[in-house]
Amino acid sequence: MRFSLYLILLFSIHCFSQTKDYNVKRISNQTEILDAPYSSNFTIHNTADSNTNLAKFKMAYDSVNIYIEFIVQDSLIESHQTKRDSKIFNTDDCVEIFLDFDGDGKNYLEFGANPNGVFYDYHIICPKPVCGKWDSNPDFNLNSVSVKTTISGDSLVKYNIILKISELQSLPNSGFTFPQKGTIWKANFFNINPSRKAYNSWSPTKSFGFHQPEFFGRLIFED
Repeated sequence: MRFSLYLILLFSIHCFSQTKDYNVKRISNQTEILDAPYSSNFTIHNTADSNTNLAKFKMAYDSVNIYIEFIVQDSLIESHQTKRDSKIFNTDDCVEIFLDFDGDGKNYLEFGANPNGVFYDYHIICPKPVCGKWDSNPDFNLNSVSVKTTISGDSLVKYNIILKISELQSLPNSGFTFPQKGTIWKANFFNINPSRKAYNSWSPTKSFGFHQPEFFGRLIFED
């Protein structure tokens, strides 16, 4: 019995101690993102248990843009909001991206989009786990963002998101550096289905809540 409990504990520690890594390849044009590999399937964010739906991302970069594509498949897709900076995470199926350029757990970008292509962008100045209080600027805006989505009959959603590198450096106090071979950003990626109260992530956390930068994975930029 004690040995079984030991194995369960050891497995849990192993799952949560592993750092999720994704290698971001440099491309010469946007269409080449099709050749980028998808991440592992997202899991339930606070337990790392298997997720009931499909949710993955792929990512690439060039000298101007960051390219991110999500693929999500679920039994129910809801998308109601139509206005930029709506709190889509409360009402709609959506994907979210958290990018922490210098990895200090503060001053990172939160970006989300729903199946209508409606998106929001926040400057997270300091989340609770880091400094004891919540501080953010929801009025921060990236000026040049492209979000394209497609929805098929089998509830398969593809989100194609282009974030301009020249825009990302406008995030205050973020320690942003232009990515090149060897650059590492901390990041996490999420998929939300509010109607099912399903909250899934690429890099799992130990407790409820997305804003836990100590559990972000790593984006490793390559040639």
